[in-house]
Order: sequence, then structure tokens, then C-alpha cells
Amino acid sequence: NGTSSVLLGAIGAKQSLVVTPLPADFVIEDNYYLVGTACDWKIPQAIAFTHSDKSPYDDPVFKLINIEVTAEQAAAGWWWKIIPASTFEAGDWVPGDNTQYGPATNGDEAMEGKLVGVDAQAGVIKVAGHYDITINMEDLTYTISKTPAVMYVPNQFGWNEHGILYSTDYENFQGLAGIDPIYGFKFMTGDGQWIGAGKTEGTLSTSGGNILEGVLTKVGLYYLTVNMPDMTFTQEYISSLALIGSATPNGWSEADAVEMTPNEDYEIWTLDVHLVPGSFKFMTDHSWAKPNLGGDVNNLTFGGGDLNFEGEEGDYTVTLDLSKYPYSCTVVKK
Repeated sequence: NGTSSVLLGAIGAKQSLVVTPLPADFVIEDNYYLVGTACDWKIPQAIAFTHSDKSPYDDPVFKLINIEVTAEQAAAGWWWKIIPASTFEAGDWVPGDNTQYGPATNGDEAMEGKLVGVDAQAGVIKVAGHYDITINMEDLTYTISKTPAVMYVPNQFGWNEHGILYSTDYENFQGLAGIDPIYGFKFMTGDGQWIGAGKTEGTLSTSGGNILEGVLTKVGLYYLTVNMPDMTFTQEYISSLALIGSATPNGWSEADAVEMTPNEDYEIWTLDVHLVPGSFKFMTDHSWAKPNLGGDVNNLTFGGGDLNFEGEEGDYTVTLDLSKYPYSCTVVKK
């Protein structure tokens, strides 16, 4: 509109680009809200999406994290639509185009698709669970995905999404995390809620400070559990993580399980080892009484079944990745 100018490259340089202006009547509002079963279709109780601090034209993506659909709600259908801030601020349904958004077909069960702002219908979820909802209001698309039931362990190794605990019920979490306790540590839920020290040992609080050095005395790997309903936690220092099984040089001998080497923050563990066709698992502290990992190379779980190695005999690098959910491992021939 004549108010902006851009310098492209150096003097004499040639560049080409494609500029695609949005239509003058295309509006992306600053906020969007979820309505439907979650708020009993009441506009004033609509749930706000989260958004970055950028202009919605620079970042048109809005998110809702960890929305629960109960078994009862799923049986009746968990219905949803999207409304912009202008409709929310009006406090009631507003007639006209782009005052509400949804799929083109009422009762659409698709977990991703296009949003329409003209004659918008309601989508529905019929499977109980926890869900993340992402909308892109420039492309007018939506994606609904299962919320990973994860929790992080921020500490001196990384005051962000460091260390992964996971849950199968969104209440009881467990995991292995590297901790440097010099400044203490905290827990952080998948939707960004920080959880710190409670008033007594082993308890937690959403308003608590760092869980301080006195609780943990060593730098290294810890097995942690968190019970969210009770707001309690446990921690156990892990002195070793090793490979065991018929595919390994020492078979199923607990004492002779082949120890792996961690990286600097104890999230990636590696081992160069001679393997033969057989099975293996990951064990801690050379004891089956301690946590062990198995099941599937792309989804390792505590107490999971034996992993199969069907490659030819030879030297391999085994890598265990505890840095993201789900835990995983790779076996690569040297």
C-alpha cells in the first residue's frame, strides 16, 4: 500500500521472488476459540487457542494442547467448531460469513482437513483420549492429534524440554532423565505447566521453586516417577545402563551386561559391540529389579518384551535415544 520498502541483495545483484498478496478482505484475527461439547456450546465459555507473540499474518498457526475427551463424551460424540475473537467478544453467535469455522460436512470425523467460514459445520470426535488441536488460519486447515502423555525434567542440562517421562494414563509418569542438580530441577508438563518443590520431601506444587540440591547429590542418570493426582514424585540414581541378551557377547548374565556410554547430558547412550542373531534388552544397574527397556525399537517401554536382532553376526553400534518420546534405539553395522 505504499508504506513499505525492501532492499533485495547488494547493488548490481540479481534476485527473483514471487509475491502473493492476500486478498484485501482476507482477515486473520488475533485470537480464536474452540466451542462445542467442551464448553456446552456457550460462547462466553469458549476455550482460547494459544498463539505466539507474532502478528497472525506472520504466524497464522493457533494451538490447543491436551484437550480431554472422556469415554462418555466420545460415546455421545465430542463436537467442535472454531470461532474468531470477534464472535467471542460479541458473547453470542454472530450471523454472516467467517464468524465461525468448521468442516464443510456436519459430523465430519476426519482428524485433519479444511476449515470453511461459509456455512461452517461441526466436526466430531468419537474416540476417548487426550488431543492437541492445531489450526492454520491462513491455509484454513486443521489437525487433531493424540496428545503425547509426556513430562519434562528441566535442570542445568537444559531449562526447557529436557528429559522425558511418559505416561499411559496421563496421571502416573515414569522415565529416565539426566540431571545436574547444582541448581536443582523441576518438572514441566507437555502443555508447559511448571511443577516444583512441595512443602514436604517428595511432594510437588505448581507454585513451588526448584527441587533443590539436597534431594539429589550426584550428576547423572535418574529414574523418576511422578503421580499427578497426589502431586508426589520419587527419584533413584542409576549408575549404569547396559545391553543384555542372547545377541550380546555375555548372553543373559546380569553381572556381565555390556555397559553403554552416555553423552554429556545422559540422553543418548552408545555402544560398539559384537552381535549375533538373537534377542536383547536395555537394563540398569545390572539388575532386573531395576528399570529395564524393551518392546519395540521405535517405542521402548519399561518392562517391554525382548527386542529381536536378526542381522548377520558382526560389529555394530547400538544407540539408545532417551531425548524424545517414545524412547527408541538403532543398531547400525560398522
